[in-house]
Amino acid sequence: MLLAACGAGIGVWALALGTVSLAGRPFVLDDPAGMPYAIVAGTAYLIVAVIVLTRWPKVAGAPLSSLGLRAPRGREAAVIGICVAVVCVLRLLTFAYLAAIGQSSHVQTGIGNFHPSSPGGAVLAILVGATVAPFSEELVFRGTIYRAIDQRMPDTRACIASGLIFAAARLDVVLAPFFVAYGTVLALVYRRTGNLFVPIAIRTIFDGGSYALLVWLASAR
Repeated sequence: MLLAACGAGIGVWALALGTVSLAGRPFVLDDPAGMPYAIVAGTAYLIVAVIVLTRWPKVAGAPLSSLGLRAPRGREAAVIGICVAVVCVLRLLTFAYLAAIGQSSHVQTGIGNFHPSSPGGAVLAILVGATVAPFSEELVFRGTIYRAIDQRMPDTRACIASGLIFAAARLDVVLAPFFVAYGTVLALVYRRTGNLFVPIAIRTIFDGGSYALLVWLASAR
């Protein structure tokens, strides 16, 4: 299931790259804030999510309700707010860490070419980064990978292991410590609440805010 979902997502990117290359515009998908990138990324994430959701009951032998996809309520809403604050602190600590290792100008791999060329592309990039991407990735990293690890390593080590995998998928060695911590926090929250929408909401707020900040900084130049 997971291999099929990821393969389909990569296939969308490969098809898009081939198409734009044949059209003579090989760099049109370089800008994460561009309309073409946002459309392709959003489509790939949607396909991954659909495959995971439709195949989950058969592969896992459990209903989709076992993922805990329910609206956050009561204490879960407070947990979301606290964890967003924790992740913001982690981000601030990351700035100090980057300065300490002489990489203060480092830009996260994948968004180095973030240069919004149109309002439509910028808005779509924020929407994808705040909705489709967190939902799809949390289905994969917490709903699937973490749950699989937790069956073999039923304690905090499973959360850390899933955080390591989450960081590895970012392909950013410099920012790996931040992504390990970020992924571990998300797994711990999922473990505590049993509600997948809690880590999704955390990422929607933090990641969406990060994209919005990038758009604002780029437009202010």
